[in-house]
Amino acid sequence: MLSTNELLKLACQVWSEFLGITALPDAASTVLNGDVMTGVARFEAGGGVAVSLSKSYAFELAAKVFMVPPDEVMPQETEDLVGDLATIFANSASAHVHSNVRPGEAQVLASSPTDSSLCDDSLGLVSVVLDSQGEPVLIRLFRG
Repeated sequence: MLSTNELLKLACQVWSEFLGITALPDAASTVLNGDVMTGVARFEAGGGVAVSLSKSYAFELAAKVFMVPPDEVMPQETEDLVGDLATIFANSASAHVHSNVRPGEAQVLASSPTDSSLCDDSLGLVSVVLDSQGEPVLIRLFRG
């Protein structure tokens, strides 16, 4: 399992490489509020990665990635982006957890970032919060 510092370094690197956006550690550990989307990609050996961000910021990022005006982003494109983010983070973390990412689509949840299925302490949860253009992004690595 990655340490919090290792996950933070990996998260900042992946965010920058995939989205071209500099993300910084959120020292205040800002809490996500309002409508939240969570992408979950699981490892073959169990556990996985969850990426949570506000629905409005997910739409903004989808517009950037799919190069369409923000008002033309479709909900499916936003779900695809959030699922892709979880899969990219899981692939990047897979060598550290010694397991491949389960093939197939990542699961996208429209839920609270404190979803009890991911935040049970017995799951060995490691989490970090990034500040991406003033928006908090919660990234969790969990066992289970």
